[in-house]
Amino acid sequence: MPKDIPTSPAVMYDEYQGIADWLGYAKKKNKPKKGAKLEDNWMSFNEARELVRNLNFKSTAEWEDYKKGKLTHLSPIPNNIPKTPSSFY
Repeated sequence: MPKDIPTSPAVMYDEYQGIADWLGYAKKKNKPKKGAKLEDNWMSFNEARELVRNLNFKSTAEWEDYKKGKLTHLSPIPNNIPKTPSSFY
């Protein structure tokens, strides 16, 4: 490897956005959920995180069940929150 290319770009560059971006095959962003209107805007990361944190999930399994609509005592996930935030934000 050339000496002027870091082996750990995440440590070296503030702009680093992940290995997919680094290698040129950026992750596919979430598409709006079925039923979402084009004029719907995605909720900001902070707003979405606050909403999800207020649901008081104790595990990622609960989050997965919520995304799938299995937690019927809760309102469905809003159309403007990505089901896979790590590939969106």
